[in-house]
Amino acid sequence: MKKKNRILLLIVIFIIILLILMAVVTIKNENEKNIANNPKETTYFEDSSVNKLDQMTERDRIIFYFSKYIDNIENGDFETAYNMLYDEFKNTYFDTLEKFESYVKEKYPEIISVEYISFEREGRYYIISVKITDISTDESFEQKFILREYDYDNFVLSFQAE
Repeated sequence: MKKKNRILLLIVIFIIILLILMAVVTIKNENEKNIANNPKETTYFEDSSVNKLDQMTERDRIIFYFSKYIDNIENGDFETAYNMLYDEFKNTYFDTLEKFESYVKEKYPEIISVEYISFEREGRYYIISVKITDISTDESFEQKFILREYDYDNFVLSFQAE
């Protein structure tokens, strides 16, 4: 009788383990389906791992940082863009987030196209000149940006404020 109870107990334990494994596999498959059916929009913030930045050229990294700034402007995330500014520049031209937001809304189009005109390095500073175009009206203007990289994905920028 004891032998039958042990065998029965082992069978029950085996069935429970099998059910748990099936549940785990099912949950994992559902998560993979959800990820495949709902792909996230890729943004620069998601791709900014130090390893990827380490493999980029100096020029590509600086353009990458600038693109993060422009993406924040286009997406209306003015606070994040504001926080990317060099403190002294920010204090001189835009001592409040509201002043910066007002400048951006007046200066930049809703949908921005960027053409890189020049890229220079002067000591610790990178200077890029860009042509910013409003896609809907084809109106454009040129602007210079100065970026300083302290470490990978740790940078500040300022620009020609008019």
